[in-house]
Amino acid sequence: MKHSTGWYSVAGKWLAAIMMMFSCGWLQAETAAQTAAQTAAQTLEWADLIPAGFDADEIIDEYDRKYRLSELSDEDPRLQEMMAKVEAAYQAAPVKPELNNTPARIAGYVVPLATDGTRSSEFLLVPYFGACIHVPPPPANQTILVRVQGPEGAAIRKLYDVVWVSGVIKTQFFDSGIARAGYILEAGQVEPYE
Repeated sequence: MKHSTGWYSVAGKWLAAIMMMFSCGWLQAETAAQTAAQTAAQTLEWADLIPAGFDADEIIDEYDRKYRLSELSDEDPRLQEMMAKVEAAYQAAPVKPELNNTPARIAGYVVPLATDGTRSSEFLLVPYFGACIHVPPPPANQTILVRVQGPEGAAIRKLYDVVWVSGVIKTQFFDSGIARAGYILEAGQVEPYE
């Protein structure tokens, strides 16, 4: 028996049209949700992460007034004492609790932690090039652990890539072994800084 193209053809086209409308609607809703999340995200500067009154550099200024740091050798015990105090202050740097669970967007340099060489699912975001290589690393309130949502991670062009990261920031400490982060950002979007 030969099937006509009548009912089956019309039903198939009708089903395809409905599926297209739903998928387009869902895509539009998803895109609208992403745009709304980006719009609602507070764009942060690195200074916004530091609570009022915290300044670990005061330790350096104090030692410089007392001992004129430029005249001390690297092996001088006073310089080593100062560096130990600065590092302790950086590790214990306070965060701003009011930022907890805030949709946020911030630009910074990538220090990959979990990577395959081209993509990273977890990285530190730091305010300046070379951070975490130098001692001491940046203060905890100037280091963000970024966890990229989704199985593939974020495309990373090179070590210390500069990116915009958008997501929800949490005031939670994390010690990577390289540096201590005072914030964790669950990233919904990582894009090149242009």
